[in-house]
Amino acid sequence: MIRFTIILALSIFLLEGCYVRTKKFWAREETKMQTCRQNWTYQDLSQPTNVKILLFRNRLVFDRVYPAFIIGINDQKDTVAFIDKDFEGVFEVNSTVKISPATWTAIEKVELDPVFSVYPKSKVNDFHCAVKVVYYGKFSDK
Repeated sequence: MIRFTIILALSIFLLEGCYVRTKKFWAREETKMQTCRQNWTYQDLSQPTNVKILLFRNRLVFDRVYPAFIIGINDQKDTVAFIDKDFEGVFEVNSTVKISPATWTAIEKVELDPVFSVYPKSKVNDFHCAVKVVYYGKFSDK
């Protein structure tokens, strides 16, 4: 019985250990994410583009509005990001979405930026560092 309990405890620890992160990990990843986001530039999208989704974050409303956010690969194989202030749907990772130019006011461009999130997987956080430009756009769910 003791052997079974030890094996069970080790199994649970190993399974949980895949996602247990130290304070050092979170601090390092948060610093990395802040640095990456500070290097982003924001631009209006000039023409429609298709993107394969690597990361999708839905639109959130808390004390303010956070636009829907996509990091993806475009037809030129560049890693780019897009924000849509109105989109309320959901996309699956690895699906392809068409993004069209959208009109954003100067105030919206200043006030509406993607929600800041640090993910438990460093690889997902690295997507943010691959982005150089975030485009204002309109997501099409068709």
